[in-house]
Amino acid sequence: MDSSQKTFLAHLEEREKDITQRAARFREEGRADESVFENIRLNIYEIFTTVFGVAEKNCGGDRAALRDFFLQKMEQIPENWKLSFEKAKEHGDAKKMHIEGIKLETAQEIRNIFEEDIM
Repeated sequence: MDSSQKTFLAHLEEREKDITQRAARFREEGRADESVFENIRLNIYEIFTTVFGVAEKNCGGDRAALRDFFLQKMEQIPENWKLSFEKAKEHGDAKKMHIEGIKLETAQEIRNIFEEDIM
C-alpha cells in the first residue's frame, strides 16, 4: 500500500469516526431521525472502505488497476440509489428521497476524497 492509499484510508477512517460521534450525540439529544441519517452516511463510508480493501487485494500493487476498479464501483454501486431516488420523486416520497439523497451525497464525498488522495 502506498502513501496515497494510506492517506485515503485515514481520511475515510476519520470521517467514519466523526459520523459515529455525531450519530451518538444526536441519539443522546433525542434527535432520533438525525441519528438514523448519520448511520446511513456511516454505512456508505463502510461500504466504500470495504470496496477499497477488495480493490487493494485484487489489484495488488497495480495503482492504475486499483484506481480503475474503485472508480468503476463508485459508478456502479450508486446506480440503484439514483433509480430509487427517481422513483421516490415520482411518488412524492420525501423521506425516501432524503435517504437516497444522503447515500448519493456521501458517495460523492468519498469520490472527492479519493480523487484528492489517489488521483
